[in-house]
Amino acid sequence: MALLLDDLFSSVVLTHLIVDVLNSQRALLFTYLSVPLELSNAALGFFNTLYVVAGSILQPVFGYLADHLGPRWMATGGALWLGGFFTLALLTPGQAGLWLLAVASMGSAAFHPAGVMQATLRGQTHFSGRETTSAAFFFVFGQTGYFVGPLLGGPILDHFGPLGLLFLVSLTLPTGLNVGYRLRRAPRVAPAVGAARTVYQPPGADKLSPGPRSTWGQVKRMLPWLAFALLAAFDDMQPGIGHLPVPAAKTGARGRAPAGQVAGFAGLCLLDQPALWLFGVLRAQRYLPGAGSGPGSPERPRHLHCGGFSDF
Repeated sequence: MALLLDDLFSSVVLTHLIVDVLNSQRALLFTYLSVPLELSNAALGFFNTLYVVAGSILQPVFGYLADHLGPRWMATGGALWLGGFFTLALLTPGQAGLWLLAVASMGSAAFHPAGVMQATLRGQTHFSGRETTSAAFFFVFGQTGYFVGPLLGGPILDHFGPLGLLFLVSLTLPTGLNVGYRLRRAPRVAPAVGAARTVYQPPGADKLSPGPRSTWGQVKRMLPWLAFALLAAFDDMQPGIGHLPVPAAKTGARGRAPAGQVAGFAGLCLLDQPALWLFGVLRAQRYLPGAGSGPGSPERPRHLHCGGFSDF
């Protein structure tokens, strides 16, 4: 509870909440605009993909900038960028507004790396090394934004149309400025020069010969991680289910909606949650001593640093 009452940490997670409240409006807004703009399923998929890609693939770039410029400018600028271009998108008629939504998503890409870094550092340096707990709270607030956002955006669109969403967009201004004000005194934590880096080695790893690996051997080692990436992709497909199918009012369809197809696809996406959990358990039992074993097993290391796929 002390972590949530910390002014700096709470400003970061509240901004994350508002950022993802706006991100969650994507599915509602695209579906709402599909009728007046006469968007096809292909167009809906294209703009939805463009929004997601703009908010994800640029995150390493903004993370690099946050490392060099500090998290204050990335977190504050990202929130204000998202709010500013989201406002322009709502005020711009036609498909040009959908393109501006994709530009607004770049603000989300700028905020997330700086936000999670600062939240984690706050838990590590001020709350007895609780960096994992602080990161978990950061993501909880983001997922809460995805949960609350449609509940707020749906009635707003029904009663006031797209311009009604300007109320939600306006929340990025006080939260963005507040996080910038709080981060002005945030310390930059740098690793100690010459500090040893502990890399966990599985039992018997010192007896293995470092001979060259065959191409097929390298491919086999990558297969579990490719499966993991596929499962994670299904996890991110869930918000897009709201676009299927295109509203019957637009298509003029009189037949039965393909609810079975949509439900089947949704069920396939939901299967990723237990599958991801099982993947983590199996990998932990194989490579971490004491994970899922009896009381006589060796103690699991407290910190595990992985330098890449070769460490697994």
